[in-house]
Amino acid sequence: MPRKLGQHFFRHSPSLKKITSALEIKNGDFIFEIGPGHGELSDFLISTGAETSFFLLEKDKKLVSFLKNKYADSKNIEIIEGDALKTLPLLVEKHQLKINGGDYKIAGNIPYYLTGRLFRIISGLHPLPKLVVFTIQKEVAERICSKKGDFNLLSASILFFWDPQVILRLKRGDFNPPPEVDSAVILLKKSNTPPIISESTYFSFIRAAFKQPRKTLTNNLFSGLKIPKATTEKALADLNLSALSRPEDLDFPLLQKLIKLFS
Repeated sequence: MPRKLGQHFFRHSPSLKKITSALEIKNGDFIFEIGPGHGELSDFLISTGAETSFFLLEKDKKLVSFLKNKYADSKNIEIIEGDALKTLPLLVEKHQLKINGGDYKIAGNIPYYLTGRLFRIISGLHPLPKLVVFTIQKEVAERICSKKGDFNLLSASILFFWDPQVILRLKRGDFNPPPEVDSAVILLKKSNTPPIISESTYFSFIRAAFKQPRKTLTNNLFSGLKIPKATTEKALADLNLSALSRPEDLDFPLLQKLIKLFS
């Protein structure tokens, strides 16, 4: 097995059933699965019996061949060979008129080293998917859903678009071969609450605010956006935050309010 692709095949049937349930599959859905492996999750998704279009995105040539043979008689399953970071946006664009302005879902047991990049790709899709369910490193999943004290750039980026929730915590033995870190399943639902600031303003701000997480917001915003330190200190005071607050001390509502004070 080419371990360089970060492959750890998920084999725990009860958890695979819960992931399938979380996707709320119904007739007419488009389901994009990233890294299907041998079809461990695919089999459960297909077993729902819904009249659904499945796209399995796999990079490993041997697994692509295996999957094409396994699902040769399935007319609603398409196997796509390639890097999901490149092929997923192309597929969403290709089927844009059929997915009803965002009525599609993405799932996968993804290589953990791709997590940040893949979330950026997914958050840039137009339209956004309705649901995303990924198996990722547990520490990363919990930080994405964290409150004050553990807030980071990835959390801030995802919360602009999504309402995240950890729905399963997994054992290393649920995989073959077992990964060296603990895993969890994260569910992202497209947020129904419109942000109070523009996307461009928001991301420009958080790139500066989180550039050096161990430094204070005052120093980061001065360095990245040339906001006078006294201005930042006053804004923090207006939100009952210390002048020595760091980015990790925020949460999503506070972050939006802070940005709004500068606009």
